[in-house]
Amino acid sequence: MPALRDLATGALGRGCRQWVDDRWPKVYPRETLAAGQGPAKIHRCYRVSQTMPIEFVCPGCQKTLRVADDYAGRSAKCPNCQTVAQVPAAGRPATPPPPPPAPPAAGPAGGAGAEGGPANPYLSPEVDSYRAPLYGVQPGALQNQPVTVNAVINYAWQVWKDHLGLLVGIVFFLTVVNLVLSLMLERVQQVFMQNNQEAAAITVGILGNLAAQALQLYLGIGQTQITLRACRRQPVEFAHLFQGGPRFLPVAAAVILAGLAVMIGFTLCVIPGIILMLMFWPFYWIVVDAKADILASFSVARTVTQNNVGTTFLLWLTSVGFVILGLLAFCVGFFFAVALIGVMWSAAYLMMSGQLETEPAEPAAF
Repeated sequence: MPALRDLATGALGRGCRQWVDDRWPKVYPRETLAAGQGPAKIHRCYRVSQTMPIEFVCPGCQKTLRVADDYAGRSAKCPNCQTVAQVPAAGRPATPPPPPPAPPAAGPAGGAGAEGGPANPYLSPEVDSYRAPLYGVQPGALQNQPVTVNAVINYAWQVWKDHLGLLVGIVFFLTVVNLVLSLMLERVQQVFMQNNQEAAAITVGILGNLAAQALQLYLGIGQTQITLRACRRQPVEFAHLFQGGPRFLPVAAAVILAGLAVMIGFTLCVIPGIILMLMFWPFYWIVVDAKADILASFSVARTVTQNNVGTTFLLWLTSVGFVILGLLAFCVGFFFAVALIGVMWSAAYLMMSGQLETEPAEPAAF
């Protein structure tokens, strides 16, 4: 059966209707398509033929695209050049957006001219290198959205490739920091033990471990914020690793509560501990993302993981597989694997909570 992009020849509306009426009923009856059944691409094209489509011009290749009107306001990926563009509201003219005015050479990053001119209205609120989300970000309260493993991995893979150097560099930096702290703490303890100061060595060991864990938590928050920003296609840089301070105390409290709950679950039996982890794992991302307070994060996490427990388990198995493959690649692949895993879980949180669509709209070009 021809692919969706084969509709690029001729008039889309007429071709799609003729295809539905004359050819598809032989395989997919009209009642099946109207009920939303059948292959996803066929159903999307059928909906285009049965609704008032929205036409707009791709900003990348200037081809006219057409999608169903229920995609208004969402992001769509051009099948011709793969550019992600915002679908206009129904009724807007299909004209390309005007080119942004060139900012003055001496103007600051905020977009204003060197002599106090007006700000560039086309400039991102943060920096001018903002990139639109791959699939589209959905604002509002967190909700439940069933997600497949393939959707999460495919999205995470694209984000990981786009920020490969930064993400791998962060993992390498964190590994070096942990190694240096461990060696320093061990050396200090050895000095106290050689001077027969066993009590001091024990005290230094306890305090040193607590300080090291606090530093790891602080940097881990920054790392998670970077992966969330990357998945949302916002600008990311290494300095964001050190901006987790405002979320440190809420995250620390939530981690302690979760650790106690999981510990009790594993003490009673291994199975309850695993179930708790599968049901409530997004609490960490929710608190880091400032979407809920400490206690509410667990109830929100349960809402997010509904209908996604199986996907979560498969993602955990996938993470283990990535780590094993990374270690087999002369251990160097470990840094790449850990970076990909971090992006994968952030993407899973955003998708399961409805903040990212699970797949892009696929407009047809003609």
